[in-house]
Amino acid sequence: MSLPLHNRQFCITRSPQQFGQDWCHLDLPDGFILSHHMDLPIRWIGSEAGRTLVVGKCFSLDPSSTATCDLAGRFAILNWPYIQTDAAGLMALYYGGTRDLPFVTSSPALASKLQITEAFIPTQIKWKVGLNWIPSPGSRVVGVSRLLRDQTLKIPGLDVEFFARPITPIGSFSEARNVLTSGLAQVLSQIERCHSTVYLALTGGLDSRTLFAVLLASGIKFEAVTQVFPGGGSNDAKVAEDLCRYAGVRHRVVPMEEPDIGNAVALRCHTADSVDDADQRYLIPGNSYRFLGNGEALIRGGCFEIGRRYYQHQLGNIAISEATGAQVSSRFGSVLDTEVIQFLDSWLSWRRSHENGLDLTDNFYLDQRLGGWLSAVEQALDILPGTSVQPVNCERFFSSLMVPMSQEERCTGALQREVIRTLDRNLLKIPINPVKLEVKLRNVASATRRKVNSVLQWIREY
Repeated sequence: MSLPLHNRQFCITRSPQQFGQDWCHLDLPDGFILSHHMDLPIRWIGSEAGRTLVVGKCFSLDPSSTATCDLAGRFAILNWPYIQTDAAGLMALYYGGTRDLPFVTSSPALASKLQITEAFIPTQIKWKVGLNWIPSPGSRVVGVSRLLRDQTLKIPGLDVEFFARPITPIGSFSEARNVLTSGLAQVLSQIERCHSTVYLALTGGLDSRTLFAVLLASGIKFEAVTQVFPGGGSNDAKVAEDLCRYAGVRHRVVPMEEPDIGNAVALRCHTADSVDDADQRYLIPGNSYRFLGNGEALIRGGCFEIGRRYYQHQLGNIAISEATGAQVSSRFGSVLDTEVIQFLDSWLSWRRSHENGLDLTDNFYLDQRLGGWLSAVEQALDILPGTSVQPVNCERFFSSLMVPMSQEERCTGALQREVIRTLDRNLLKIPINPVKLEVKLRNVASATRRKVNSVLQWIREY
């Protein structure tokens, strides 16, 4: 199966763009035109600002609300002449050109075609080696930037302005649990209604099990899939099989096929090499999404880690007021890459000027892990026939996951475990992410190396 380039992408320019026969056009004010692939959803909704054009898929955790803080999914919001992205920036928005010929697009590859001078930064990114994505607000394309989650772009003049998007922790543990259970049930039910088949990407981890529990409790019909590939979880298939056997859910293990070189090349052209991860190296070239057809949805468990202090061991002892791009980059074992450091310095400058109450660890997860890495992964998955959906990408869910508790409770996922326990405590009897002895030993060695590197870095800095 050959993969289609620029599937489900869009751009806004002063003239119609045709990146394939299956592209459509919508007139916007001031002589601008929205050009988009026909499979990218475009719809008007009522909002606080009046009528809003939503580009992409969004679902509300409250059926009576169209407030942006209640919208989950991956989408852009257009209130002319302003455009902003979803809660975490999973719908990446790249912008560039000139004040006479401005553009904004969801695709770094299309940005390279629309930019006045097509040139790429030479940064090399590798999976499991330092940062394996282009940090926001940078991009692979020279002269093209990417919006952060709390930025809005005034399109005609390419003016970037602050867009308030606070993450305000919910006050009580029980309230946070209730928001997650009821809100996710609403979002997942909407996903079921607008797709012919719903799949859950199920592993041995806590995030997919939380969604598994909500799907079961909501009576939503779904199937579970576990992809097997080099570097993946060694126990994922076994744990997923045990869960599905208990719940009576159909489960399939999807092994890789021989990688297709043509599809690997198409994927690089589709993403402009903006991320290097399992999907780019193995899963897409290896046809590991062959179960996913047109009109079908794959539910994925990203975004939960905002509640679990995902980068605590790398960044937990650095104050955002003092951090530098070189310092942050070094904590991930990255080489001193000029472009990466410049992008991180630009991000830190914006974050210091627009404080949101979060520290470096939580801000890095939101702006970089989600707005940088995961947005690039999701853009890569647009090349597939079916649709990847991240139901947790919602400001109200983020506020729930940030409920006040001890650092230890946050890091161990106490809130998610309580959600699962409330819905079906038997699901916790099957171990979460069981680790083999040899893996534990490797993890101890890795942790030791990180501590040594951290001490050496501290010595160099002081």
